[in-house]
Amino acid sequence: MRKILFGLMILILIAPFYFAEEIIYPSTISELTTQVTLYGQGNISGLAAGEEAKLQTITFQESEYQKVEIVKEELIINDTIIKPTYVLDEFNNKYAVFNITQNGDFNYEITANIQTSALITPLTKYIIPEAGERVKKYIQPSEKIESAGPEILTLTYNKVLGKSMLETLKQTVNWVNNYVEYATGDDFRKYYLEQKSAAETLVNKKGVCDEFANLAAAILRAKKVPTRIAIGITYDGKDWGNHAWVETYYEPLNIWIPSDPTFGETGFVDAMHIKLGAFDDITNSNARCIYPANASCSLDTQSKLPNVKISDKEFFNVVQLSSNTSTLKTNIWNDFEIKIKNKTNSILMAPVSIRETYKEILIQERKKEITLAPFEEKTVVFKIMPILELQNNQEATGVLTVNSVSSPFQKEITIIKTDQTQPPGAVIEDITPIAHSNKVLIRIKATNYYQTPEDIKISITSGNDDDKITETIPATNSKVITREMNEGTQPYYDINIDTKTEKYYQRVVTIESKLFTPTQTQTPLTIEMQIQNPTEGQTSTDSILKSPIAIIMGLLAGITIVLLGLFLVNKRYV
Repeated sequence: MRKILFGLMILILIAPFYFAEEIIYPSTISELTTQVTLYGQGNISGLAAGEEAKLQTITFQESEYQKVEIVKEELIINDTIIKPTYVLDEFNNKYAVFNITQNGDFNYEITANIQTSALITPLTKYIIPEAGERVKKYIQPSEKIESAGPEILTLTYNKVLGKSMLETLKQTVNWVNNYVEYATGDDFRKYYLEQKSAAETLVNKKGVCDEFANLAAAILRAKKVPTRIAIGITYDGKDWGNHAWVETYYEPLNIWIPSDPTFGETGFVDAMHIKLGAFDDITNSNARCIYPANASCSLDTQSKLPNVKISDKEFFNVVQLSSNTSTLKTNIWNDFEIKIKNKTNSILMAPVSIRETYKEILIQERKKEITLAPFEEKTVVFKIMPILELQNNQEATGVLTVNSVSSPFQKEITIIKTDQTQPPGAVIEDITPIAHSNKVLIRIKATNYYQTPEDIKISITSGNDDDKITETIPATNSKVITREMNEGTQPYYDINIDTKTEKYYQRVVTIESKLFTPTQTQTPLTIEMQIQNPTEGQTSTDSILKSPIAIIMGLLAGITIVLLGLFLVNKRYV
């Protein structure tokens, strides 16, 4: 049987994974040894004799999963080398403080040898308790985490139905990971330099890691789960850069456990997360320059990315992957089965994903998360449709790579021709309510996997409103449909959607912040989602909410009335 060029093309595409050592899939790494250098620069002017400015920037610190050996911490100005002193903030984060007594341009570097380990905490299911005094502030709203507003409360009530800590954490991380589109191109720089709030991210449906973290933290706080924002450095599969994720308080062990909604990691983060600190709000992570009123200070921590050199790494070995699927047929959905077995004696929430993104292969929901009991084995099914044109005597071959908390698993596949055809059918992947300005937006995401456009019929009904529309979903594409309901004070909306193959129904309940109390419980029976076969693929909308930019410029101190200006610099995140 003659094999076509597609097989060679697949092998060429995957060749970098065999031969380029620097290409690593982050979630597969359990231990990492690196040398990391952070950079910053700026200028001091206007200092009089005997005056000084202070540069305060966060530095590496040790934890139970991170060992640190400082190699160099110094600031250079006019060929003068300045060593730091250290302070701790209210969150117990460590800062290097450089006392500067000269005017001029300066550069600083912080270099450390760091060993990180991914700690997978033995998890148990427990009902979320009332937060104790020590962690109570982490369930309160903050500048970028509007957890008490109607936007987040309505979203949480309708989308996160879990009652236990584990269910809540898993549903939140999974939903945010699938809902928010990671910004690319010009949008990437826009979001990279800004920090959008949770409510803005809900509307914009786009961002980078800090937007993912803010939205996840807001949902978790709305569910009364103490949650803080962690910052540090990570690798996204291509580059190293600054990063943000979340940490939730785990009551049974009196510890904070990390999760990464950007990477879809729940109850753990991989060892390529090098942590700098944790805060109640991401705005508190900014570097600062403190200087007299007659002076000025500029500070740039964004122009140069961290430099990371890997000296050693180890893969996870907590699950075992296998597969018996080896043949896929063209132009129909195939079940690509992956068996995953928990090798540990505790509950594990394991991400499972297919790495490759070939245009010749459609994949529904290429990333999943599976909850496994101790030593349990489950079968994960990925829906895959090759869209190659083959003759009867042709076949295509290649490799699919599956990533989880293990070394990458690769499976050779053969694609053969079939005369079968896939029946049309759009899939309703998500229905999200957004409450704002006394109105409610109903955002519906639909994906059409068929080769021709398909119409879907949508009916949204409330006590005083009945909105019926027909939308066309392009071939092999996704579309986000947004409907604004003017009667935003209605207690609920019934949503009915008809496609050629499925009927979908969901009741959306609106929550006002003044009516929502910590003792109020959800009623899962009001939600009757019938969504099947969800898939990735994001579509963005324009921003509706705009947040004011707060600039803090002054503290009065001392009998000499010295103005201490805080020059806040947004960190750069991947």
